[in-house]
Amino acid sequence: MEKTILLGLHEQFSRKTTRIFTALTGAIFTVNGTIMLFRDADLLATFLGLSIIIAGIYSLFLAIVAFNRNSTLAPRLEIHENEISYKKRVFGKFERITSEEILKVEFGQYLIRFIMNKQEKVFSYTRNKEVSLEIKESIREWCKEKEIQVVDG
Repeated sequence: MEKTILLGLHEQFSRKTTRIFTALTGAIFTVNGTIMLFRDADLLATFLGLSIIIAGIYSLFLAIVAFNRNSTLAPRLEIHENEISYKKRVFGKFERITSEEILKVEFGQYLIRFIMNKQEKVFSYTRNKEVSLEIKESIREWCKEKEIQVVDG
């Protein structure tokens, strides 16, 4: 079983809505900053224009990178044949857990606890209901294949 679930950036809106909003915000900021930069000649307007352009470019960058399945920077949960890996932030690192390490998986509200031989890892996420259900359903299916005990919370 191979599956990738994009986590997105926002907990209340769908990934599609958040991507559109982030791209639109970035475009508006970039245009507004450019107008401000060339319209006014004083130092403060130049500084604000450049700041707004940078914020706009960053928003456009997030809209492209954080919602692209092929991007290594996108926050995601990946389910592979023998491991689960997840990354919660654009510039964060992947956490990896192999199926051999897991004794039991407990589900909570926007929380998954992997109980292992010597420790436990908690994957907490604040995403919308649609993403949460997709994550839990996929992990349940993976655990069933691997014969790992699942406890619903």
